[in-house]
Amino acid sequence: MPSASGVLSPSSLAGYSSQQKNYVSPPPPIPNSDSFETLMLHRRHSLPAYLPDSASLWTPVKDKSNTLPLPKRKMKTLSWTKIPVSMIGESVWTEMQSEAKSLRVDFKQMEELFCQKTATVQHRKSSPVTLPAPITPKITLLETKRDLAVNIYLKQFKLGGKAVIEGIKNLKGGDIGPEKLKALLPLLPTEKELTSVRSYSGDLDRLGEAEKFYLQLSEVPSFVLRIRAMLLKEEFPLRTSELREQLNAVADACNKLKANKRLKEFLALVLQLGNYINAGSYAGNAAGFTLSTLPKLLEIKANKPRLTFLHYVVEVAEANNKEMLQFTEDMSNMKEMARISVELLQEEVMKLISDVKHVASQLKEDTSGIRVQFKDFFKAALKCSNELQQAMNKVKACTHALAKHFCEDPKKFKPEECFHLFAEFFTIIQRVRLENEEKRKSEQQQIQEQMETNKVTANGGRGRKKFLPHRQYTAAKQILRDICSKNFKLRRTEAQVIFKEIHHILSFPALYTTLMQTINASQSKVVNYKR
Repeated sequence: MPSASGVLSPSSLAGYSSQQKNYVSPPPPIPNSDSFETLMLHRRHSLPAYLPDSASLWTPVKDKSNTLPLPKRKMKTLSWTKIPVSMIGESVWTEMQSEAKSLRVDFKQMEELFCQKTATVQHRKSSPVTLPAPITPKITLLETKRDLAVNIYLKQFKLGGKAVIEGIKNLKGGDIGPEKLKALLPLLPTEKELTSVRSYSGDLDRLGEAEKFYLQLSEVPSFVLRIRAMLLKEEFPLRTSELREQLNAVADACNKLKANKRLKEFLALVLQLGNYINAGSYAGNAAGFTLSTLPKLLEIKANKPRLTFLHYVVEVAEANNKEMLQFTEDMSNMKEMARISVELLQEEVMKLISDVKHVASQLKEDTSGIRVQFKDFFKAALKCSNELQQAMNKVKACTHALAKHFCEDPKKFKPEECFHLFAEFFTIIQRVRLENEEKRKSEQQQIQEQMETNKVTANGGRGRKKFLPHRQYTAAKQILRDICSKNFKLRRTEAQVIFKEIHHILSFPALYTTLMQTINASQSKVVNYKR
């Protein structure tokens, strides 16, 4: 036990060390000296400059590595790698144990410096625990899929079903939008669902959102008629504009195909030339041909390469009248017209007219007072419907006349197929024109080259021939091969001419890349031969 002065006596140190396995009595104390205090001052920088009176002397036991007293508190851990006793051998650790000296150590201070701090827990005043209110399950009266579909629809609105109900009550279809009004129609409650919702007599707050919406909707008079009338009013202007534009475009395309004089001249030319090559056969002396014949004009091959009957017809047409093929540009919208189905167009027109008449007749019988607010709209809508009907009748007349114009069966005739056929045929004609133009330029170049060749021949072979790339390419390449193989025997003047011809070829690098590579490999031999 410590003394009254706070210094551990030798007998108290013995009490501490007796807790170790090998008990050794402590040595007598070393007298206090200035040299010892100076030594400790320089070696213990983290401790105060002086040791308090509580410091005690401790002498390590010889050949023992742990004879310290046990700390009373839990200390921090010094992370090191321990060396097993079997590996100590004759090392520094053996020497230190053999030269152990008594030291003055304040174990109490050491515990205060290196003990683990315990977190101080502040006890707060306990507040009463508030348990969450129990969630009351919603009551669903609709089928699962139906309930889910209605809830998904209502989530499109910030205010939920309230916004939809207000828009229907006040007949403000613009606040809801035509797309959302159209999506609401298949979600409207049936009589069975309305009966189920209305018969509920429990707490309304426990009803699901879909059931609440149906219940509120059932309180709006003529809610189905209101929704249909608002939807028709919102989408009618756009629908009529698109239908009117398409009807006029189809009628205009039919009239252009019928009235185009250049197209008539071209078809007449095809008939005349076709009768010429069909003379004496079952197909000769034809008075006309069906539209399905036009794509087949490319199938008749001529005796020259890359030349068909259509190529010849186009060439004759341009030779007789340069503007005859202008019809391909006059009716360049045939491809767009082929995307419009007249049959589907008629169905849309009839459906729109039917919707207008049906809702207008229901409004006449309605007693909820909404007829007045739609009176002006339906008056204009009925007038516009009559105009669409007249436009549709005009399209029917035009398509019937077009079928007759080309000797097709009106019952089987489909304008969109006719437009598609002509669109493809016009594209083929434009391609054939370009091919004929390229062929014409090639023939003119060949004629010019032949004239140059004949001119050189007429001069007895004297003089330098004009460079003709596609003719002299093969010859020049063969000459280079002969030079490289050392089998080329030519006079110096003739070698100079060939050398200049080869350099002339270099002006056509895109056409003669292979020949240029050969020239680069053998140009040095040509120069040496020239010298």
